[in-house]
Amino acid sequence: MLKAVLRDSLVYGLASVLSKGLAIFLLPLYTRVLSPGDYGAYDLLITLGALANLVVALEIAQGLARYWADAPEPAARKRLASTSLWFSVLMYGLFLLVGLLAAPQLNALVLGDARYLDAF
Repeated sequence: MLKAVLRDSLVYGLASVLSKGLAIFLLPLYTRVLSPGDYGAYDLLITLGALANLVVALEIAQGLARYWADAPEPAARKRLASTSLWFSVLMYGLFLLVGLLAAPQLNALVLGDARYLDAF
């Protein structure tokens, strides 16, 4: 049991350290290639994407994880999982549609510069 916990901790910890380490090594490349304004816009878009990922689907996966163990039969679990999946697909689809239709206005509101519209 302890061996499995240590192994799993090492795998997840190594993945986290590698992703953060890669970000540190890429920072000089970003600062060399991008202007300060471009880097700021890139960072703002990454932050907004992370927030949208948390908010758009209303963390329905957390609700699924909460009720999964309480479901007494496989049919109930299947219903929970499929409802969660289709709700997430619907919400991300609506977010994509609104984002594509309102991209120029949102870009002007968030970034204030039309040259970032393609990235937005």
